[in-house]
Amino acid sequence: MAVDREPRGHGPVGTGINRIVRGLRPRSGTNEQFELPYDRLATEAQQPFRFYLIIRGLHVAYIDKVQRPGYTIPTEEYSLLSYKIKNPTGIVAWEPVTFRVKEIFSRDVFNSVAGVFMNKLTEGAYAPPGRINSFFMADVSKEALIGSLGPVQIQMLNTEGEVYERWVLHEAFIQKIAWDELNYNSDSILGATITLNYDWAELFFHRTKTR
Repeated sequence: MAVDREPRGHGPVGTGINRIVRGLRPRSGTNEQFELPYDRLATEAQQPFRFYLIIRGLHVAYIDKVQRPGYTIPTEEYSLLSYKIKNPTGIVAWEPVTFRVKEIFSRDVFNSVAGVFMNKLTEGAYAPPGRINSFFMADVSKEALIGSLGPVQIQMLNTEGEVYERWVLHEAFIQKIAWDELNYNSDSILGATITLNYDWAELFFHRTKTR
């Protein structure tokens, strides 16, 4: 059934959502994702700032940006007469996940943000040449890196702060850390771009109580 009215705006964010949902037509009798009244689309649309990235030892407020897991299915190309035929190889390759963390110093915490992530490298996985322990040889193995990072989850929140979607990264470890450049000409907040690799990801949907 066609709907000829627009939802009311909710400030700058609501205005953007109004543009997105303008012209949407609810459909009935289908097996698609959901069926919402038109006036709820503006308030229940997913928005990028409602998330938590759960990393052991780091407060969620320090993280301001994260990619969600994505995958690629490699293909093989064959020629058939004048056509190109593409077939999947049967492999699902999960793409690395990158997130941004802000460095905030406080005398009330036991370590800096940089210290937290350096500890994840040196606690069992790596020892600098001057700190090698002959009785406990650190090994930069996958098992050690996974154990030092700990569980990784991306939680998606609704407008009431309830978790409705949850990504779980399995066998995740830190592949790369790139710290921001120090610069006398800038007064921005320092941070780092961190890349995680993992074997696979799962997505869980949670029905929330809020209506």
